[in-house]
Amino acid sequence: MSQQTAAMTAATQGHTQQGDPGVDAATDARRRFQQASDEWDHETARRRKPLYEDVETLVETGFLSHQVRVGDLNLSFRSLYPADSFMLSHRVGMKANNREWQTWSVASAIWMANGMCLLDDSDAPAKMYRLLKGMPPTVIDTLFSIVLGLFKRSGAALNRTEAYCYEPYSRGVWRMYGRQNPSVSGGIPGVERLGMNHVQRMWLAFNLAEDDREQMLRDWSAAKLVASAMSPKGVKKLNSADENLKKKEESRRREVVERMVERVIFGEEHVREQMLWRVRVQGEVIEVPAVQAARTEEGLQDEFRRWVAGEKDWHDIIVDTYKDRLRAKFDTERKTRDALLTEAQRTPGVSGGTQMVGYTLEQIRELRPELLEARPAAKKVFDGSAPARTYEKWVEQEAQPGRLRADGNSVWETPINQGPEQTLAQKVAERRPALGDGPDQPISPPSVKDGD
Repeated sequence: MSQQTAAMTAATQGHTQQGDPGVDAATDARRRFQQASDEWDHETARRRKPLYEDVETLVETGFLSHQVRVGDLNLSFRSLYPADSFMLSHRVGMKANNREWQTWSVASAIWMANGMCLLDDSDAPAKMYRLLKGMPPTVIDTLFSIVLGLFKRSGAALNRTEAYCYEPYSRGVWRMYGRQNPSVSGGIPGVERLGMNHVQRMWLAFNLAEDDREQMLRDWSAAKLVASAMSPKGVKKLNSADENLKKKEESRRREVVERMVERVIFGEEHVREQMLWRVRVQGEVIEVPAVQAARTEEGLQDEFRRWVAGEKDWHDIIVDTYKDRLRAKFDTERKTRDALLTEAQRTPGVSGGTQMVGYTLEQIRELRPELLEARPAAKKVFDGSAPARTYEKWVEQEAQPGRLRADGNSVWETPINQGPEQTLAQKVAERRPALGDGPDQPISPPSVKDGD
């Protein structure tokens, strides 16, 4: 079921659910729409799970692995940890050439050889280096390409880690492993000696912060429950503000997940192109940052402030240029139309007290043969038409902020230039009686201003 289907279902089924006679149709429709929307979110999250395969492996196991056979050797490679990179730089030395770098990298990435686990042996890279340095360069190049492939996969998984943290099954893994690093209790001997990779660090930090946030929300809900007995209206406002913050955070997390999916499907270059516009300025094409539509309350406030202050981006400049062309074209057509009307009014028979005379087709062909000739197609006249009204409303004049002023941070309203203070008699004379809503209702009391 899609969100559109859920919305249509909730909107069309206006009856209340059986068993809830006290729930009106609108509330029941919203409840069923929210339920269908939650089911859709869980279904899409389940479909996205294959995209996090490497992320889950790095979180639970600690490294990515790849098997290869070299002659009689069965080797298993792993992705390098941050500590491995530090140790590798010191193992290679300061005057190592490119071949030594590749050989040491391959030796550091081997964690199992012929079924023997090397993670517990801190000198295993040095032993594997002595074994590999006698191999042909083509073999070292092939093995080094495996190390680079694992490094690339680890980088791609790191870019997807934030989106993975916002998925529901991420929190399930966190609780399943007892709110600690999963690789510690993963069962692979020696993996705890390697420390944590970047994905585990990010995932662990997020879940710890999320636990603190959930605890804070529980404490805050308990505090509001106590305060609701003394100030229910104030607590209602707090609940509304908390609900808005919750929706904003959910929207932000949803956008992070959507951007990750776009990068996976279309590539990083496609996402980068969406962030740029190509604008032709004086015949030259230049790239400018794309305009981001305001989606939050803070974004709308900043957009309003920039409009009042007169700050314009590339989108505003493009719109202003297009409106200028419309104004120039409309003014040209208006002048042409006025000239044609003036010329037509000077023609006898068009205006004034002209008598109507009937002519036959032969008489018209003899007196005015040009009336029977083919003429160009008639042009539109925009007086009082919909295009003219649209032009006058939206294009002819720009909207002005009036008495609003803005600076770099806020917007304020300038005071009205009021005249002299009115007397009490003048204020009473300006009062207008207000009638009630029905025949049985009394006249409403007049409003009182300025403490009268």
